Amino acid sequence: MLFRSPSRIKAINYYFHRYGNRTLFFARFMVGLRSTIFLSSGAFKIPFRRVLLFDGIAASVSVSVVCFLGY
Repeated sequence: MLFRSPSRIKAINYYFHRYGNRTLFFARFMVGLRSTIFLSSGAFKIPFRRVLLFDGIAASVSVSVVCFLGY
């Protein structure tokens, strides 16, 4: 039960509420961790609008770069 200790959950909750915007933005670019970060943000009660906003901003950046490189 190393990952579910109360101190670890408290630290992760603090991290999400302190650095959540940056984390949600850069999660779009982390292929292996993307789904884990978005599921964790839901588990730690990050508002869906905030998740959608920062994922949308990151998606617009990544899609623009990929289309530019493809062109």
